[in-house]
Amino acid sequence: MKGRTSRLVDRATCRALFEIGSVRLSSDSHGWKDFYCERWGLPSPSSGGGSQLVLPGGHWRELYVAREAASKAMMGRFTMDMLHGHTAAVRCVRILPTANLICSAGYDQTVRLWNMEGGLPVSCSRALGDTIRAIAVDTEMLAVAGTEAVVRLWHANRDNPYLFDLVSTSASPSTRGNETLLYGHMGPVTCLGMDAKHLYSGSWDMLIKVWDRSNLKCGQTLRHMDWVWALAQRGRRVFSTAGSDVYSWDTETGELLRVRTGVHIGQAYAVQGTRSGHIVFSGGEDGVVRMFDDRIAKRRSSLTDCSSLSNDLEEAVASWIPHSSAVYSLAFEDPWLVTASGDGSLAMIDVRHVMKRTGSVGKQVRPSARFRKWGNYMVSKDGEKAQRWLSGFHQSTYSVDIGGGRVVSGGEEKIVRIWDFSQALEIEKRVQASRRNQIENRTRRKNASMDHKGLLCPLGDLKPSPVQNCNQLYFTVSFLMVITKSDW
Repeated sequence: MKGRTSRLVDRATCRALFEIGSVRLSSDSHGWKDFYCERWGLPSPSSGGGSQLVLPGGHWRELYVAREAASKAMMGRFTMDMLHGHTAAVRCVRILPTANLICSAGYDQTVRLWNMEGGLPVSCSRALGDTIRAIAVDTEMLAVAGTEAVVRLWHANRDNPYLFDLVSTSASPSTRGNETLLYGHMGPVTCLGMDAKHLYSGSWDMLIKVWDRSNLKCGQTLRHMDWVWALAQRGRRVFSTAGSDVYSWDTETGELLRVRTGVHIGQAYAVQGTRSGHIVFSGGEDGVVRMFDDRIAKRRSSLTDCSSLSNDLEEAVASWIPHSSAVYSLAFEDPWLVTASGDGSLAMIDVRHVMKRTGSVGKQVRPSARFRKWGNYMVSKDGEKAQRWLSGFHQSTYSVDIGGGRVVSGGEEKIVRIWDFSQALEIEKRVQASRRNQIENRTRRKNASMDHKGLLCPLGDLKPSPVQNCNQLYFTVSFLMVITKSDW
């Protein structure tokens, strides 16, 4: 994400080399490793054959180049699958590529697990008694929450091929079925997030609670000034939205670093960020998606009451207006940002196009004739352009996720949709090879036709040389003289 990138892999690699320090790096250099992990995290083997890439010997330079090239697949051909089973709207979806799993939940009060490769259902919970609005999952824990203000947890079972047992029963007072229950919120829980140490839950009680995963105790509370709609944990930051504002928090101290007020007209329903925590994206009720650099003008206040923090007028690094309705969900896997909207479509945005124009992430877009003021922010009159749209929905889409070479979404249609790009590069290679063969065959047939015409050319069409003409005349005269003598 640092610096100017290009569609050409070699140019992207050179730019990455420059950003790391403009020094010659060996294939196993820590510089390449750090640069790779800043964008995509540590690679891990994927049982589902997803986009997680691991090369023998840990050649980080080659790994970076391969991952950058693999990002082109999202502009290629795809296959689409639809997963049926939910009996009401699907409110949230998540992909776990390393376990070959897709998790979904919604208004039918159930949590469902699907095989990512085959698209088959593998597990379904009982009816949990409330609408499920949020899911967070990794290879150790599955968490869901909704209108009951309770966070439900399932711990991974390594003996289970799909990690989580959603159907077993237990009589423990701290559990209901096989799930562990966390109480503490006073309103519906709208969003969840997790990292290696903590679980984060946001609610309409205007709080984000930070739970210690080792003992499941609430260690911190992050207070907002309005209903919390979304959160995303990235690096040492937690990004959250409440009302029309976007917040940045320090995960280690719980300090409120920054508040961007009035980012959207109406509610800010969605937030995402880069893995490093440097860039934050937001989407809202106005159908606009905005991008900010969170490294600029970091606040030094130690106050945790956001009402005492003012916000300076600033510019968004970029803004997109890809939808005609509210943006309900964002998903990010560098360099692709995917948006889900009430207009029934998904927009795919390659943020490298913004980096190429601005020169670097740290430089904001300067106001010009192309820009106008919207709330507290300068945005493009027309917005940046999305690179691709995925359509086919007839009703609102509420949630989207990206990973493992796939885009997954759910919405009012009660269907989980999967767009599989994992074979796009291989398909493109076969298409290009087929085109080359067609051109070669066409050229071969043309040459053969020309040779065939040359062999069938009549003798009258061959023009004799002057020497041949003289010889022919000599033999003709001699023949006539012989005939004349014989007649005498």
